[in-house]
Amino acid sequence: MAKLPLADWYRQQDDPKIAHTKPEALDDITVLDLSYNSFAGVFCTSLLAEFGAQVIRIEPPEGDFLRTCTPYGITYKGEGLNYLSEGRNKFHVTLNLRKPAARKILKDLVPKADVLVETFTPGVMDRWGIGYEHLSKINPRLIFASITPFGQFGPKSRSKMTDYDNIIQARSAIQYATGEILPKGKTYDEMPWAVPTKSGPWIGAAPAGTFMAVGILAGR
Repeated sequence: MAKLPLADWYRQQDDPKIAHTKPEALDDITVLDLSYNSFAGVFCTSLLAEFGAQVIRIEPPEGDFLRTCTPYGITYKGEGLNYLSEGRNKFHVTLNLRKPAARKILKDLVPKADVLVETFTPGVMDRWGIGYEHLSKINPRLIFASITPFGQFGPKSRSKMTDYDNIIQARSAIQYATGEILPKGKTYDEMPWAVPTKSGPWIGAAPAGTFMAVGILAGR
């Protein structure tokens, strides 16, 4: 068979008619996405979905709060633009995990899953009986990935403070890199612009989600 010129070969590989038939790097894994109110979580599973993973997004009956987050108040059919981006390539279902019947359904899904991503406050999944110690007995090969703003242990781990990118930026002092520190002897009336300022991108959420996705792949 005659070889195609390199440029033509690339065009053939990118042809939309056949692109969807090509195998993906992660098309053999299933991910349960229990991210709630956390762009770090949904960004992590978006990366996995982009590489072919089957991601099942599990939200509360009222929908994730992230659906309302959007720049300049712009929505499409009631959905925030941020979520339209990070909700792509996923199956979406609702479960009220506060109810035993819903937790039973989740446990029925676990044997078929390879990865579970969750972003609840440390201890919540354990109290519901669906923490790692419980689910690993159902599926010992399950990779249980938890993303929290203040870690699993330590004095701030069980803080009720929400996982919000602006808070993470403030706590990490990154806002001083995009803002300006008020010089000694000056007042905010004199220099109203000299305040910590939020970085435009999700400088807290996106790296956290990326690192978690890499960690999941390393654990396979």
